[in-house]
Amino acid sequence: MKKHLILLASGLLLVSGVAYTADTQTFAANLTATESTASNDTSPELFANSYSVSGDTITVSAKNGSEIGTVLNDALKAARDLADSNGHIITVNVPAGSYTQDIALHIYSNTTLNLTGVSIKCTADTPINMITTGTNGAYKGQNNYNTSSLCSGYNGFKNITINGGTFISIPSNDSTIVRLSHATNVHLNGITLKGGGCLHQMEVAAINGFYVTGCTFRDNGKATDINNHENQEALQLDMPCREFVFPNIYEDGTPMKNVEITGCTFKNVARGLGSHTMLIGAYHENIKINNNTFDNVLEECIIGLNYYNCEIKNNTIKNCGGGILVQNYKAAANTINTSILDGKNKYKASFRYKLNTVISGNNISLRYSPSCITPEGIKVSGYKQESGKKGGDGFILPAGNYYISGVTVSDNTIHTSGHGIHFLDAHGCSAYDNTIIGQNFSSKDPSKNDHDGILVEMDSKNIIINNNHISGMTRNGILVQKSSSVKRISKNIFSKCGGRGIQIYDKSQCTEGISDNQIKSCKRGGIFISNNCTSGNITGNKISSYNEEGGISVYNNCTTGKIANNTITDTRKNGKHTNLAGIKINLKSTTGSMTGNKILAGAAKYSSNRGIVLYNSSKVKGSINKNTIEKCSDSAIVVSLKSQVTGSVNGNKISSAAKYGIQTLNKSSIGKAIASNTIKNAKTSGILIGSISNTLKIEKNKISGCSNAGIYIQPATTKYKITATNNTITGNKKGSGFTIRKAKILINKNKISKVTFGVYADKKCKGNVYANKISKITKKKVYTDTKKVKLKK
Repeated sequence: MKKHLILLASGLLLVSGVAYTADTQTFAANLTATESTASNDTSPELFANSYSVSGDTITVSAKNGSEIGTVLNDALKAARDLADSNGHIITVNVPAGSYTQDIALHIYSNTTLNLTGVSIKCTADTPINMITTGTNGAYKGQNNYNTSSLCSGYNGFKNITINGGTFISIPSNDSTIVRLSHATNVHLNGITLKGGGCLHQMEVAAINGFYVTGCTFRDNGKATDINNHENQEALQLDMPCREFVFPNIYEDGTPMKNVEITGCTFKNVARGLGSHTMLIGAYHENIKINNNTFDNVLEECIIGLNYYNCEIKNNTIKNCGGGILVQNYKAAANTINTSILDGKNKYKASFRYKLNTVISGNNISLRYSPSCITPEGIKVSGYKQESGKKGGDGFILPAGNYYISGVTVSDNTIHTSGHGIHFLDAHGCSAYDNTIIGQNFSSKDPSKNDHDGILVEMDSKNIIINNNHISGMTRNGILVQKSSSVKRISKNIFSKCGGRGIQIYDKSQCTEGISDNQIKSCKRGGIFISNNCTSGNITGNKISSYNEEGGISVYNNCTTGKIANNTITDTRKNGKHTNLAGIKINLKSTTGSMTGNKILAGAAKYSSNRGIVLYNSSKVKGSINKNTIEKCSDSAIVVSLKSQVTGSVNGNKISSAAKYGIQTLNKSSIGKAIASNTIKNAKTSGILIGSISNTLKIEKNKISGCSNAGIYIQPATTKYKITATNNTITGNKKGSGFTIRKAKILINKNKISKVTFGVYADKKCKGNVYANKISKITKKKVYTDTKKVKLKK
């Protein structure tokens, strides 16, 4: 049998259980009968591991290298009993040294355990928690205290502090190293947890006031298993709702509250810290995860599932598979619960959409890890739950859109081998002042060509994206897709992306507009809006050095506000790519007026293939005016294939177009006028009217240096009158002032010089040509071979 020996300061040896009044008592470790009676040896070695009590302090004496679990556990029980009797905080001190541990340590209320300089290695034959709260044995009149209602809510334990110490577990120990629950005011300072075969090195639940400072978690996780360890957080904040989730405690669904994890290090672990099990309607509240370091973490570093009033700030993440994941719901139904007390009671609480969370000041550097589900710098995620799915507790999950709201992502620096920032089913969130750099992309990554700086998708709404710096992404700087909306995209800087700077795609929208962004050297273009999308105004953007598609493209049944005051320069394919327009509106798309844009060549030979283009039944509601367009390898302004400008094309400055300055073709039209444009050195003609569906005025334009006609009119119909008046055309003696074929015309009060013919009208024309000032011609002022053209009013 085991006997507990107690040595009083006076030297009297007594059996455990006698009452004591001495101020100082020394207690020996449990000894077997054989050990205590084999000899009368009372040398110090017999009582090497012991503890003494002095007031509210218990001091353990232990031999370096010895098994300390027994005496330390006895000391912690003594602290429990003393604290229960006097209500004081009891301090347990352990001398610096290296020890082994064969049994679990149980810590209770009002206990401070000092382990500075102490290293303890698990040597247990069976799995143990190296330290845990309470007992599954008898305490406070309960046969199993930890599972009783006395140990519920935050009322099981209070005022627990552990200072220092290194706990070293072993692969065969698949129990959590530190396991704490149902408590108030728990402080862990400077603890190191190493190794173990457990899913979590520290597992906590139902604590109000949980403070982890300067602790280290390292060398844990099944790194060779790339499929089955996505839920191995080194530090897990868990949800006690059923035995499978957090066994052997009272499963009342009490969340964590008032948590601060500060200055900790996570190194060589599968996941860093966070949660992967949720109870619908229950939220871990007031969570601060700040100033921690994550190094060589295989998967995500921080997983905030149902965290309300949360801040994640100033953490350093380096050489990790994933960064920060904040969720309000998730796809894995087997980790979602709707009941407590192991399925006995349904949990009733309102779902919170707005989480009041800030992710700021984090420095994140990622590398490709094939097992990481979220290989992204920062992900903010809700989820649409479909009907008929069972949760982890076996009950049907309520169908609905469990979107996430109220998350701000700011001032983070992200070096990423995946997406930079990802909003998925997120509402009313924002990303601003972040720096995102794509790097370390792996040839082994099947999605290596599809990574975006900021991705907004899956019915996200009202996202604000401002003042971010994004470079080096394999796909887009920003992609908004899958029926999502952003409120505005403004003042961002993009460079060297493999796709576009900004893309709005697939029934998505930017409600307030895209403004004041800088986009440079993005391979497939600047701004691309496609497939049934809408946007507000597109204004003040600077786009340069693109080489495959347009500077600004609106494509396939999309609608935008005005496109104004954008500067587009310096294409890299010298304008020869057929899709390389400065601004292109295509396939039944509509914009507001296009005003004040500059499409310039910069250091390149050409600014674009075509400057401004409307194709395939597209429309400008308003005018194309006051734009500056130079050095197009084709034409400067083109309205083609049943497209329409409802207002005018006026006040534009066009120079050095390889074909036409302004051109309408293929049953397209300009609603009011082509007026007050300045067109210089268009190689073919200044203005070509190749189609018309309404009366049109061409007036007050200044056209010079064309090699063909200054104004070429050939609408192939005489149904609508074209009036050309008060234009100034100065040729280079190679073409006419006007060339007109099959049109109804009024040509008067124009000033024409240095041309072959002043006006040339073929036999299919009708109308009037008169009162024009024509000089310095090489052939004839007015030529017509039909009497239907009158040379008078």
